[in-house]
Amino acid sequence: MKKKTNIKAADGLYIFGPLSPTEGKDLTPTIRLLEEKIKQMERMLSA
Repeated sequence: MKKKTNIKAADGLYIFGPLSPTEGKDLTPTIRLLEEKIKQMERMLSA
């Protein structure tokens, strides 16, 4: 039972907040970290 969701904006960056580069908070690094953790957990579960 695998479910994948992708929330991708321009150039694979995740921007949350107002559609203004200066106001929106760029959470890309945080999400990349979470993606890594999820991948690691998936590897452990499938091992």
